[in-house]
Amino acid sequence: MIDPRLIPLREIADLSRTQATGRLEANKRAEAEIEDQIAALRHVVTTGTLDAFQAGGGEAIWCKWRDQKITLLNQQRARLRVAREALSQEAARAVARVQVLDRLIGSDG
Repeated sequence: MIDPRLIPLREIADLSRTQATGRLEANKRAEAEIEDQIAALRHVVTTGTLDAFQAGGGEAIWCKWRDQKITLLNQQRARLRVAREALSQEAARAVARVQVLDRLIGSDG
């Protein structure tokens, strides 16, 4: 006979798993977005002819800004990667918790 407390506990564990895996996926999506931003900044091509902005030193200023922006984006990406380790562990525990409860419910039924 199944312990009646296991069913609601399984439902709560499933919600917890959904939240944990959602946070992990959100972290991965945020890193992918940052990588796209970095790639876009790195692949900006200037024209072969100098316009007034470029001739006046604007291109050097823009390149410096771009490099600073890439540095900041890389720092954000690094923070996401550090956070991902904890999120991965949390998601793994949540999945394991659901699997254990499934086995307990299945073995009693």
